[in-house]
Amino acid sequence: MSHMFRVVAAIRREDSGNHSKVHLIVKCRDQQGQLQELVEETSVFEMEALLLSEVMPLVHGALRAVEGAAFGPLAARCYWSGRRPSQFLVMEDLSEAGFTLAAAGHQLDYPHCLAALRAYARLYAASAKFHEDHPRYKVVRDPSKSADERQMQLFKEMCDKVFSAVANALKRCSGYEGYAEKFTRVSDKVVEGTNKFWTSKDVLLPVILHVDCWKNNFMFKYVNGTVADVRVVDFQFSKVHSPAADVQCFLNANASEQLHGQHFDSLVVEYHDALQRTMQALGLHQQADAYPLRQLRADMDRAAVLGLFNCALRGLNLGTESHSDQAEKCGVMESKTANDEYWPSWLDKSFIVNALKNEDPDTDESKVEVVLREKVEGGYLSETFRVVVRSYSGNRAASETSLIVKAAPNVGGTIQDVINSGVYTKEEVAYGHFLPAVNSALKKAEGSKWQTLGPKLYALGSQPVSFFVMEDLDAAGFRKEKIGLDLNLSQCRTVMHSIARMHGASLKVLNDWQYANKVFRQSLIFNDMMLEHQERGEENFSKFLQALDNYSWFHKYTDKIRAFTSNLYEKSVELVKQCHVDFKVMLHGDLHKNNMVFRAVGDDMQVRFFDFQGLHIGSPAEDLQYFLHTSASPEVLQQHTDLLLSEYHSTLQQTLRALGLQQQADAYPLEQLRRDMDHFALIAVFITFGVLPFIVCTNQKDVPTDITAEDYDERLERFRQKTCKNKKFLKHVEYLVRTFDSRGLLETQVA
Repeated sequence: MSHMFRVVAAIRREDSGNHSKVHLIVKCRDQQGQLQELVEETSVFEMEALLLSEVMPLVHGALRAVEGAAFGPLAARCYWSGRRPSQFLVMEDLSEAGFTLAAAGHQLDYPHCLAALRAYARLYAASAKFHEDHPRYKVVRDPSKSADERQMQLFKEMCDKVFSAVANALKRCSGYEGYAEKFTRVSDKVVEGTNKFWTSKDVLLPVILHVDCWKNNFMFKYVNGTVADVRVVDFQFSKVHSPAADVQCFLNANASEQLHGQHFDSLVVEYHDALQRTMQALGLHQQADAYPLRQLRADMDRAAVLGLFNCALRGLNLGTESHSDQAEKCGVMESKTANDEYWPSWLDKSFIVNALKNEDPDTDESKVEVVLREKVEGGYLSETFRVVVRSYSGNRAASETSLIVKAAPNVGGTIQDVINSGVYTKEEVAYGHFLPAVNSALKKAEGSKWQTLGPKLYALGSQPVSFFVMEDLDAAGFRKEKIGLDLNLSQCRTVMHSIARMHGASLKVLNDWQYANKVFRQSLIFNDMMLEHQERGEENFSKFLQALDNYSWFHKYTDKIRAFTSNLYEKSVELVKQCHVDFKVMLHGDLHKNNMVFRAVGDDMQVRFFDFQGLHIGSPAEDLQYFLHTSASPEVLQQHTDLLLSEYHSTLQQTLRALGLQQQADAYPLEQLRRDMDHFALIAVFITFGVLPFIVCTNQKDVPTDITAEDYDERLERFRQKTCKNKKFLKHVEYLVRTFDSRGLLETQVA
């Protein structure tokens, strides 16, 4: 029905002479073909222009108002639309922003389906708000009777062809021949049922639908191979009706066979939860209450005929993409993902069953089924995998367990040197002894108010590689803060409360023999290995300053910061190694927002920590400086640092006294914590330039981690330039450098 063209326009600004590029997609109507008249009669181009240029900005405005910094658009921006010389749309080029189609020839896996359905939920909720605010706005033009009849005639012809093709394919598939005859007779029923559904006026929650729900009308953005964002495209067939229609069509058209059979219901629940949350946030309480999950299920049952058609059609959709000859012959596609290319051979069903047996010795491998496996984003020192298993036990309903498997990567260079320094030894002790002991002490002292500090451990070992099998906190409703967002005050207060509990309870176990190992006297960041690369690091630091010097607000600090560049590394390492303070606890050692997950339960914010490879003994001020200057927003730092320190200290005191450590509590008043924070203030300066760039980076693959690699300098320069254009990083640096200077920290380092 349309042609699309990519156009890149260079715009020269007269005031500066600088050029900027704008990447556009121009979509115009096909002027020829049998559908030309129908396209004109049904006004599909006017429909899309109306939605993208008028309705979608209002939908986005409603969502932005309630989602704040977490807001992300649902569709491409529309710059212009018109009818002469041909109907056209000029839109944002999503590919330039990093969006792409899902892999060709494959159905969608769980993360892709979940991202798409959550986008749909936000669209439907905001469109319901749109209808409430603009009740007389005609979102969809009513087609003429002749156009409607022509549409149904074309739909009938398509149904006849689709179901005939399915029937012919089934005749060639052993064991499925009996279904072939049924599919030859189903076409008329599908046409009748579809017409009955769309013409029904009994719609409890009318929303703007996408309708054309197949996978190539979604574009995804990936971070380290994981779905991070999604945009919906092609709204030519949109209409107002029940949201159940799109959900039914989408899942039956796109979800893999495995997901359709095993996770269909959970995806519906996730979608409904997102719809309810968004409607409630938008103030649509009455509509939300009137549309419970049971109503969605009932509407989906009524839309089942749409699902049947889309399920049959998806073989044709896949057939337009690259796939094997066998799949083309049978009209089906085996579910397979890119995970198979790098999935470790040792991480099989037997491995998972052995891990589960540590929790339940009676686990029977023959009654366990692996239903989902995927590689997920991990840290720089590990590979991380998610495995979901389903267990069957007698007459009881099957239960699912979602696990995270963390393993040492097969790498070389600097990363391997860091791994060899003992980080996995630390984490083995952390999950195997430290967290269980600390949680036990806290549970005894806190009673019913107790909450665990980290994920539950199922298994750990060192063969064939160092590994940990842990509870999947995501399955329990915990989520990382989104990439590019700082932590708000509520999240920071929650972290301060929980880390204070861990610090306090750690004093109960520090005398145990495990912690005599020298690795627990060594920071992950501030160590001798960093000094080995000091010259390279200081050179990088100097180039960072050059890049920042392009901003006028930085000029007044340039000379001061350069003056202490040569000794910043050495003094930072010495400060942490010597740790000349009296009050010492076990530190997390890498306490930033990407190593924690949050869950809101009513008004209660909860947090869990993970990635304990930086575990070491030191001053609490080290953890606090690290956390505040990598994770808290500038607004929180500016307005609430004193509050956060006071609340941390209050919780620490309560924990120490509840554990019977009155002497230690008395010896560490709030004034001493403040003095220790001043003592470790240099850590904040180093973190701003040496650690924060890695935290704000939106793509882990952009980070140059191996200093021995041939292309390290080239990659580092790209990373440096990108970081110094990152608005979040610049906002942090502008505030922090001004604060450091006002406190005299920059002059202090010149000596």
